This record gives sequence, C-alpha cells and structure tokens, in this order.
Amino acid sequence: MEFIPSHDTFNRFFSIIKPEYFELIFRNWVKQVCQEVKGVVAIDGKLMRGPSQCDGEHTTGKEGFKLWMVSAWSAANGISLGQVKVDDKSNEITAIPLLINSLELSGCIVTIDAMGCQKDITQTIIEHDANYIIAIKENKKKNYQLAKQIIDDYQDKDEIINRVTRHVSENTGHGRIETRTCTVVSYGSIMEKMFKKKLVGLKSIVGIKSERTIVATGEYTQEVRYYVTSLDNTKPEEIASAIRQHWSI
Repeated sequence: MEFIPSHDTFNRFFSIIKPEYFELIFRNWVKQVCQEVKGVVAIDGKLMRGPSQCDGEHTTGKEGFKLWMVSAWSAANGISLGQVKVDDKSNEITAIPLLINSLELSGCIVTIDAMGCQKDITQTIIEHDANYIIAIKENKKKNYQLAKQIIDDYQDKDEIINRVTRHVSENTGHGRIETRTCTVVSYGSIMEKMFKKKLVGLKSIVGIKSERTIVATGEYTQEVRYYVTSLDNTKPEEIASAIRQHWSI
C-alpha cells in the first residue's frame, strides 16, 4: 500500500463488512497478542459520541441516534478485549453477561461499577473461574446500608480480629495531601447469605476512605466508597490496586 487510505475509503470498508465477523477476527488477534489475559479486566458502559446510522452504503444522519457500548479492558495489556452493543430495548445489565461469556477470564479480577451489582452478573463471573470487585451505591439501598454498616464498624478500629485487614497509602503533590485507607472485612461464604439480594460468590466487603487536605488553605474533604468482592484472604493493598486500575478503561 503506497498511500494511507482516505476517509471515504475507510467509510466504505467499514460499512460493507459485518461487525460480528470483524469482532471475531479482532478477538482472535487479541488472543495471539496477549496469549493469556491476567490481572484486572475492567468492564464499563459508555455512550459513543457522534455516532451515525448507516444504510450499508452511506451514513444517514445522527439526529436522535444514540449508541451504547459495553467494553472489557485489560489493564495489564492496555488493550480492549471486546465489546457488545446495548440493544435499544435492553440495557447494560443484560449486555454485560453476553460480553463476559465471549471472553476467557479464568483467574482474572473483573471490576465493574455499580451497574454490575446483580446476581446474574456475579454468577456469570464465578462460572468463568474469575473473581469480581463491584462498586455498590445507594440505589441498592438495603445492601448498601449493610455494606456501609460493616465497614463503618471497623473503619477506624485496630486490627484486633483476623477477618479485618487494612492498608493506608499517602500521596503528596500538586499542593494537596491525599490519604487512602482500604478496609477489607471478610466473612467467607457467610457473607453471601447476609445480603438481601444474593450476590453469587460474595466473600468480602471493601471500603475505600479517601481524605484530601489542601496545603495552602487547610481545606479537608473525605469520601468513602464501598465495594463487594468474591476475593477472600487477599491483601488489602492488592484490592486497592485493582480498584484503581478499573479507571484505566
């Protein structure tokens, strides 16, 4: 090829190939490049900006057209492992299991935001011999309150019982001091029975307390985020690292 193809050439090419076949070829290429996916696989849904509908030959405009995609990102390899379009009459919650079923995730830690806090999603992850760390927010009122209560009971206490572990990290820069405290409370298989809406494989609750102080003004802010995870007997610093890696997507 002597020259870089023009925009119109790319447009014609991608309009005539079947997306399913292209996705299959892409995933086979990813398998050859990565050989075996390890570490954190972050799953997230995103609204594509500026998408246009296509009739097979030409774009037909984009007014009122929205395209939601759910993607899986390998943090270790820095590459997208696959993606699934969210059907117009569906949502991300139903698309996530379809994406997981198309991937080889054995031994991985799958991270998802609060939309992934569903029985079917946790079951699919466990069936693929993987673990999960999933954010939990107030829209899951009963489970959120239980997670908050468990973490708050142990957040600032000394590690006097073997089911509670904690890791503290501090960063200084850009005129502020940031301290992150990761508290992990593990009850093993008992944890799964404690929650009103069953989350398959649930073993531990995680709390990340982020404290920030602006050096110049002394202004102090604090935020606590809560997570559910199938990990058990895992160092809190490893869990905190996996949660940070989720945002690489």
